[in-house]
Amino acid sequence: MQWQTAQVSGQLTELHVDVGDSVEAGQLLAELEALRTQLEQRRAGCHDAFRPNRLASR
Repeated sequence: MQWQTAQVSGQLTELHVDVGDSVEAGQLLAELEALRTQLEQRRAGCHDAFRPNRLASR
């Protein structure tokens, strides 16, 4: 048995297999909603980037 792992950001929206299920190469196992998460992270990064400027102008 060979294990493959990956770390990704996103919310699990669909899970197509259960623990113990047999799967085939290329089979879709799960679906993630990553776009919303990526946008939220970018927005948070933008807010952090502007925070020093706001503090300096006070």
